[in-house]
Amino acid sequence: MPEIDANDTYLLKMQDNLFLLQELLSSERSAIAAAKSATLGGFWTKAGGNGKKIRSLEYSLGLLADLKAIGEDAAACTIAALIF
Repeated sequence: MPEIDANDTYLLKMQDNLFLLQELLSSERSAIAAAKSATLGGFWTKAGGNGKKIRSLEYSLGLLADLKAIGEDAAACTIAALIF
């Protein structure tokens, strides 16, 4: 029955190849979906759809910058107090 064994081996290889193709297609679909989402997000931002969200993020970044400056001032005052 070598012919049956050869066919069985061939079918197993085909099954492995099909599984590999499914994995490749799945990862490509994920990459394409991510790129599509990023592109559409960029278009939406340029169209002004995310204006409120961007202003909110800019405000939050400004607050973080202020907190950093306050922290640096506090560190300087603490060091000065420890020295004197």
